[in-house]
Amino acid sequence: GFVIGDAETAASELTVSASSSNTVLVPNTGIVLGGSAEARSITITPAANQSGTAVITVTVSDGVLNAQTAFTVRVNSVNDAPIISGNPPTQVDQYAAYSFIPEAHDVDQGDTLTFSIINKPLWAQFNPATGALTGTPGSMDAGTTSGIVITATDSFGAAASLPAFNLTVNDVVIKGDIDDNGIIDIGDAILSLQVTIGMSSAGAVHASADVNGDGKIGIAETVYILRDIATQE
Repeated sequence: GFVIGDAETAASELTVSASSSNTVLVPNTGIVLGGSAEARSITITPAANQSGTAVITVTVSDGVLNAQTAFTVRVNSVNDAPIISGNPPTQVDQYAAYSFIPEAHDVDQGDTLTFSIINKPLWAQFNPATGALTGTPGSMDAGTTSGIVITATDSFGAAASLPAFNLTVNDVVIKGDIDDNGIIDIGDAILSLQVTIGMSSAGAVHASADVNGDGKIGIAETVYILRDIATQE
């Protein structure tokens, strides 16, 4: 605090004001005067994410004459944590491309962000420079990966994370895809014939890919597959 006075005017009748030489750093609205009579106070709140110096001038007036004093305020730079946001998709079908890139920034100039991930799905790739989570789940990837967390970290180690999320790969059944690799090709036809004549066990095939709904792999599937291959050419 500080003390004011006047030989001819009561302290309670004196007017006190203050101003900043650098209103970007310390806006005048960030200067709050308080107290009463002789005992006065001043509270200074700098603008967010600003650093540097400002000269604060305090003026006392009796309505005719003024008295002033000034002092310098130095605001030191403080590292701020980055900000990360985004809503990652939580479902993807087998054989379909998945992609999520979070939005992230840091108010501190010159800070470089790096990204990390916890509980990355085995079928996915992660880019530590952008935070991108991408990939295409295959035939063996149906199911849910839980507790995935993507984090952005700045040059000084301050970090921010997205809320943990789960990612489910939906099982996709393609009629005629007997070997469950996401496409219908000659391999399916061969496998279907092998099962039909007993050269391969029915347990080695994806029975849900049958074409007539009987839950079995037989000659109907072989014909379907060969016709499908013919239309691809």
